[in-house]
Amino acid sequence: MLFILWATALPQVPKERSARELLKTAALGQSDALKFLFSMGSDGLSQYLEALNDRDQIVSDNAQFMIQLIADPRGLEQLDAWRKAQPVQRFVMGPIKAPLNAQDYGRLDDMLLQRPYERWTETEAINFALALAIDSSPTAHVKLRKLLERVPRSARGSDIFEVLKSVQGTGLNSPVCGGIDLEKSVLAHSKFISKGEKRETSVNLVAEDAKGNRILLREFQPFGPSFLIVLDRTPSKCLEFQSVFFDGSS
Repeated sequence: MLFILWATALPQVPKERSARELLKTAALGQSDALKFLFSMGSDGLSQYLEALNDRDQIVSDNAQFMIQLIADPRGLEQLDAWRKAQPVQRFVMGPIKAPLNAQDYGRLDDMLLQRPYERWTETEAINFALALAIDSSPTAHVKLRKLLERVPRSARGSDIFEVLKSVQGTGLNSPVCGGIDLEKSVLAHSKFISKGEKRETSVNLVAEDAKGNRILLREFQPFGPSFLIVLDRTPSKCLEFQSVFFDGSS
């Protein structure tokens, strides 16, 4: 059964605006510009790669984010090469596509596992936890357990600890199938949000790519965390989590 909300009309960004102009948008993840950029899918990849070298730091940072959000393998490979070539590396955290590769695991070790908890950032820790949960490989489960073990007792009430605890051993790789309410179906599968928090969580369809194979949702709470969720449509018309990006708290 198809999700009827896929046909929902989405707010339109004027197409005469260039990709570069849209990439100049501050707080891109919360903006209408994201709808149009995501809808371009891989067709916008060449423009994002070119924008990496833009003199405007916001444009370059947002280009990094979009390449990670679109998650075209060619783009991710070229993004890694571009980062390594920079004299001063400016790493912009974006969605981490599962399964994780060697570069992802290397960054996980550098940013989290080889640092004391006090030097972790909430964005990095939660986004790696979500990516590992979607990956659900034996290696990913081991890394998740190690992350949870590194959280001190004094931080057991933190958002980092709650997300790590909620995704231990569960995975986010089970497909979303059936039903006519896309938002409710995806929220039910969002194991990183507690049952109590789900009552306060809203889910909005943000965009769909031009080929109709990938959709972008936002889950948010009025005074809590916000997540961007990318799902791929399978041949059987189900949806699979590709990435979940923790976009901070409101």
